[in-house]
Amino acid sequence: RNSKLPRLLKDGLSGNSRTTMVANVSCGGDQYNHTINTLKYADRAKEIKTHVVQNLQTVESHISDYQRLIDNLQGEVAMLKTELKRKDAASFGPSVGVGGGGGGGGGGGGGGYGGGGSPIAVCV
Repeated sequence: RNSKLPRLLKDGLSGNSRTTMVANVSCGGDQYNHTINTLKYADRAKEIKTHVVQNLQTVESHISDYQRLIDNLQGEVAMLKTELKRKDAASFGPSVGVGGGGGGGGGGGGGGYGGGGSPIAVCV
Protein backbone atom coordinates (compact mmCIF):
# COMPACT_ATOMS: atom_id res chain seq x y z
CA ARG A 1 0.00 0.00 0.00
CA ASN A 2 1.26 3.50 -0.76
CA SER A 3 0.33 5.34 2.41
CA LYS A 4 2.44 7.31 4.84
CA LEU A 5 2.47 4.76 7.66
CA PRO A 6 4.14 1.89 5.76
CA ARG A 7 6.75 4.32 4.44
CA LEU A 8 7.44 5.53 7.99
CA LEU A 9 7.68 1.93 9.22
CA LYS A 10 9.85 0.77 6.29
CA ASP A 11 13.11 0.89 8.25
CA GLY A 12 11.58 -0.75 11.31
CA LEU A 13 10.03 -3.53 9.24
CA SER A 14 13.12 -4.22 7.16
CA GLY A 15 14.36 -6.97 9.45
CA ASN A 16 17.34 -5.29 11.09
CA SER A 17 15.50 -4.09 14.18
CA ARG A 18 12.76 -5.05 16.59
CA THR A 19 9.47 -3.31 15.95
CA THR A 20 6.53 -2.96 18.28
CA MET A 21 3.07 -2.04 17.04
CA VAL A 22 0.98 0.06 19.41
CA ALA A 23 -2.64 0.45 18.37
CA ASN A 24 -4.53 3.33 19.94
CA VAL A 25 -8.25 2.53 20.12
CA SER A 26 -11.20 4.33 21.59
CA CYS A 27 -14.16 2.88 23.44
CA GLY A 28 -16.43 5.69 22.23
CA GLY A 29 -19.20 4.71 19.86
CA ASP A 30 -18.50 7.64 17.56
CA GLN A 31 -14.95 6.32 16.98
CA TYR A 32 -16.08 2.78 16.08
CA ASN A 33 -14.98 2.95 12.41
CA HIS A 34 -11.54 4.35 13.28
CA THR A 35 -11.05 1.71 15.98
CA ILE A 36 -11.98 -1.15 13.63
CA ASN A 37 -9.64 0.18 10.89
CA THR A 38 -6.81 0.54 13.40
CA LEU A 39 -7.30 -3.01 14.69
CA LYS A 40 -7.41 -4.40 11.15
CA TYR A 41 -4.18 -2.57 10.24
CA ALA A 42 -2.47 -3.79 13.43
CA ASP A 43 -3.56 -7.35 12.66
CA ARG A 44 -2.18 -7.11 9.11
CA ALA A 45 1.09 -5.59 10.40
CA LYS A 46 1.38 -8.45 12.89
CA GLU A 47 1.42 -10.93 10.02
CA ILE A 48 4.43 -9.31 8.30
CA LYS A 49 7.36 -11.69 8.36
CA THR A 50 10.83 -10.29 8.02
CA HIS A 51 14.10 -11.95 7.18
CA VAL A 52 16.83 -10.88 9.53
CA VAL A 53 20.01 -9.93 7.71
CA GLN A 54 23.10 -9.44 9.78
CA ASN A 55 25.17 -6.39 8.91
CA LEU A 56 28.64 -7.87 8.81
CA GLN A 57 31.53 -5.48 8.64
CA THR A 58 35.01 -6.22 9.76
CA VAL A 59 36.04 -4.33 12.83
CA GLU A 60 39.65 -4.31 11.65
CA SER A 61 38.81 -2.23 8.57
CA HIS A 62 37.03 0.35 10.72
CA ILE A 63 39.89 0.49 13.20
CA SER A 64 42.50 0.86 10.47
CA ASP A 65 40.50 3.65 8.79
CA TYR A 66 40.18 5.54 12.05
CA GLN A 67 43.84 4.95 12.94
CA ARG A 68 44.92 6.32 9.56
CA LEU A 69 42.70 9.39 10.09
CA ILE A 70 44.14 9.93 13.58
CA ASP A 71 47.71 9.62 12.29
CA ASN A 72 47.03 12.14 9.50
CA LEU A 73 45.48 14.62 11.91
CA GLN A 74 48.31 14.26 14.42
CA GLY A 75 50.84 14.87 11.64
CA GLU A 76 48.93 17.98 10.58
CA VAL A 77 48.84 19.26 14.17
CA ALA A 78 52.62 18.73 14.53
CA MET A 79 53.28 20.53 11.23
CA LEU A 80 51.08 23.47 12.26
CA LYS A 81 52.76 23.72 15.67
CA THR A 82 56.18 23.80 13.98
CA GLU A 83 55.03 26.48 11.56
CA LEU A 84 53.54 28.52 14.40
CA LYS A 85 56.79 28.35 16.40
CA ARG A 86 58.77 29.37 13.31
CA LYS A 87 56.54 32.39 12.69
CA ASP A 88 56.63 33.39 16.37
CA ALA A 89 60.43 33.18 16.39
CA ALA A 90 60.65 35.28 13.22
CA SER A 91 58.32 38.00 14.49
CA PHE A 92 59.55 38.20 18.11
CA GLY A 93 63.23 37.43 17.55
CA PRO A 94 65.99 39.79 18.67
CA SER A 95 63.86 42.96 18.64
CA VAL A 96 62.52 42.48 22.18
CA GLY A 97 64.05 44.97 24.53
CA VAL A 98 63.56 47.22 27.51
CA GLY A 99 62.68 50.85 27.00
CA GLY A 100 65.37 53.31 27.85
CA GLY A 101 65.93 56.94 28.43
CA GLY A 102 65.12 59.20 31.24
CA GLY A 103 61.68 60.70 31.02
CA GLY A 104 59.56 63.00 33.00
CA GLY A 105 59.34 63.62 36.67
CA GLY A 106 62.97 64.53 37.12
CA GLY A 107 63.78 60.94 37.80
CA GLY A 108 67.11 61.19 36.07
CA GLY A 109 68.02 59.42 32.90
CA GLY A 110 69.77 56.21 32.11
CA GLY A 111 69.52 52.99 33.91
CA GLY A 112 67.36 51.53 31.17
CA TYR A 113 64.14 52.43 32.93
CA GLY A 114 61.64 55.19 32.43
CA GLY A 115 61.19 57.97 34.87
CA GLY A 116 58.53 56.06 36.81
CA GLY A 117 61.00 53.46 38.01
CA SER A 118 59.24 50.42 36.44
CA PRO A 119 60.59 48.42 33.49
CA ILE A 120 58.86 48.76 30.12
CA ALA A 121 59.08 45.89 27.60
CA VAL A 122 58.77 46.91 23.98
CA CYS A 123 57.86 44.40 21.26
CA VAL A 124 58.30 45.56 17.70
